[in-house]
Amino acid sequence: MKRFIPKTSMWVWFVLGGLVLSAFGQMDRLTKLNAQAETLKQDLAEVEKEIKQLTTGEAEDQLLVEGRQKFEMFCMTCHFYKPKPGNMLAPPVFAIRSHYLQTHANEKEFREAITAYASSPSEEKSLMPGAIMRFKIMPPIPVGTENLKAITHFLYHTDFSRPGC
Repeated sequence: MKRFIPKTSMWVWFVLGGLVLSAFGQMDRLTKLNAQAETLKQDLAEVEKEIKQLTTGEAEDQLLVEGRQKFEMFCMTCHFYKPKPGNMLAPPVFAIRSHYLQTHANEKEFREAITAYASSPSEEKSLMPGAIMRFKIMPPIPVGTENLKAITHFLYHTDFSRPGC
């Protein structure tokens, strides 16, 4: 009978040791799964934020704000919001918008036309022959594609006849 007990207790320790090792393996796996779950929660929060922006227009508003900032940084030296007699270096922005909207009411075409002209100004690309006679062709300004995207979005979506523009 004495022999039976040590064999049984060795077997119990062997089983318990295996369970302990298995538990540590499961804990390691659980830790990895928790880390993956946390990453997924963060990803989901980002997606929910993007959906909210798209459904509420916050993304568009952000591009509008950025476009205004970029316009004021790169363009406003010459293109004022309202005409300033005696100080005009170029046509005011409301006139530019008006001329381009007459020919390009579609946003994509409007933005492409202004981008084409601003990227490489020429008389052929201009829709404002009177402005060219008065102010000449504007010099090329290295604004960059992303900045032009924001600026043209701002120009298309802003009503410059409203006070405070």
